[in-house]
Amino acid sequence: MTYLITLLVFLFLIIGLLVSQILLSKSRNKWLGLILPIISFLFSILTITEMVFIFDNKILKDIILSFVKYNAITVVFLLIYYLFRDNHRHNKQIEKMSISDL
Repeated sequence: MTYLITLLVFLFLIIGLLVSQILLSKSRNKWLGLILPIISFLFSILTITEMVFIFDNKILKDIILSFVKYNAITVVFLLIYYLFRDNHRHNKQIEKMSISDL
C-alpha cells in the first residue's frame, strides 16, 4: 500500500513539473522557461560531484552514465521549452505581419 502511495506521489510530482515547465515556457519572458532546466542541470552537477568525492574508485564510464541518467529530465525540460518557445515565436511573427499589413 505504501508503495502505491509513493508511486502516485512521484507520478503527480513529475506531472506537476512538466505542466509547470509548459506554463513557464509559454510565458512572454523567455528566461522563465529556462528555470527548471537550469535547476535540474545544477542538481545533476551537484549529484555527480558528490558521487566523485564519495566514491574515489568509480570508473569514468559509471560517472558518465550517471550524468546522462540525471540529465534525462533536463533534456525533457529543454525539449518542452524549445517546442513551446518556437510556437510562441511563430505567433509573434504572425502578429508582426498582421500589424504591418494594416
